[in-house]
Amino acid sequence: MLRTNLTSQPVNGQDFDTISYPVPQYVPSGYKFVSVYNNPSGGFGGGLTEVALWYKKLDFPNSVKNPLAVYVAAQPKRTSLGMPAPNHEGTVVTLTLPGSGMITAHYYDGTWAWSSESKLIWDTGNMHSLAFNVELVTVGVIGSRLVGVSFDELIHVAESIYAPRECKFTLRY
Repeated sequence: MLRTNLTSQPVNGQDFDTISYPVPQYVPSGYKFVSVYNNPSGGFGGGLTEVALWYKKLDFPNSVKNPLAVYVAAQPKRTSLGMPAPNHEGTVVTLTLPGSGMITAHYYDGTWAWSSESKLIWDTGNMHSLAFNVELVTVGVIGSRLVGVSFDELIHVAESIYAPRECKFTLRY
């Protein structure tokens, strides 16, 4: 469990002391944790209540641009990672999480990307993701096919996440 102190607004009208973020207990072989980012772009738009855990594959050149990342937001503004995905509702999949049992997730076979003609397109060639709600947070797992993160690996990472039973904040000024 990643614990951090953030400046934030109350969740569901409640004031809190600290926030606990779930972290995966499994990452694919060869991946190394790189960093945790607060208020990341490309996430759920959760602002200061959102973090992204960034992993890179050690033996893959430029793997920071093709990461395995886990986004966690206590106050998400979107249901999918990145820009809203009209006409890309996602495929419903079932996950089994420790401590939470079976939950519903949405699998997105692609992400928005800029084409060589500078047009925004739905690109299914590399990145794909899962998004789901568990307990008090929304979680997203995104991975690069180019680096070897398959659908099965996304599922394995997601199913290794243990959800917090509490979501608390500390107000720091």
